[in-house]
Amino acid sequence: MLDANRRYSDVNYAAQLQAMPPASVNREIALELASTNYLLTQLLRVGIMHASTAAAHMAADVEHDFPPTAPMSTPNIN
Repeated sequence: MLDANRRYSDVNYAAQLQAMPPASVNREIALELASTNYLLTQLLRVGIMHASTAAAHMAADVEHDFPPTAPMSTPNIN
């Protein structure tokens, strides 16, 4: 967010971007895409942590709410 406020929303940066050669513009695009990928990876990581926490809570609720089952005998075939 700081990078977006400091850099991408700046009028001077836009003017510099227009004056850059194509190779520099491609580098800037690659940097923006890398930043986006990093942020999306972090969001995925947080989502996985939330999902695993929710699964642990659900498992604890199931163990608490359902009575234990009685063991059943298994048949012997001789």
